[in-house]
Amino acid sequence: MGGIAELATTMMVAAHRRLTVTASNLANMSTPSYKARRVFSQIMELRDAIPVDRVAVMQQLQARALKATGNAWDIATDGAGTLLFRVGDVFRTADSAQLHRDGDGRLVDSAGGTLQSAGGGDIVVDSGSPTILRDGTILVDGQAVGRIGVFAVVTGAEDVNSLLPDTVEDAVVHQGYLTPSEVDSAVEMVELTKAGRLAETGARVFQIYDDLSGRVATKLGELGR
Repeated sequence: MGGIAELATTMMVAAHRRLTVTASNLANMSTPSYKARRVFSQIMELRDAIPVDRVAVMQQLQARALKATGNAWDIATDGAGTLLFRVGDVFRTADSAQLHRDGDGRLVDSAGGTLQSAGGGDIVVDSGSPTILRDGTILVDGQAVGRIGVFAVVTGAEDVNSLLPDTVEDAVVHQGYLTPSEVDSAVEMVELTKAGRLAETGARVFQIYDDLSGRVATKLGELGR
């Protein structure tokens, strides 16, 4: 009966993981360019029927409409490429970002990532209010001080460090716009319901396991008399 206990444990762990992922999605509903995550269960080996959970980014079938903010430090791409941010020695991507200047004049997003230029390296804007052209060129008082890089990514890449070194020259950068989060509150409520039902099922399986164990113990006791 060990398999029953293992199945119940798997259900409870899966329910907890689904709740954690859903909570993270809901917490990022207002985060620009955030891509919703989802838990997928899959059988890794035919000899082992217990499914293993994997967390993956949901794939959107349609491009999301940009949202106008009017903030000069908000930027978004047209979807032809991705912005690149450096966090230490690691790079990550985003379709849009709410930027601000740090103490050294570097343009960083709300998560602390430094925006990268088309030629590579951090973008620095020492002072002034920027005007960002559609090709990503940053103007301050009419003078070009840098150009935002819009990069291509490898299709199906497992991490953002698999970026191609080439920029997407025909990509458009929109100043004063953001790409909304992909999180849909209605979908997340459905996921919460699924997680709750999965936890209930796991608890019932545990009850069945306990009941069967009690019956086996009773029967063995009777046979030993």
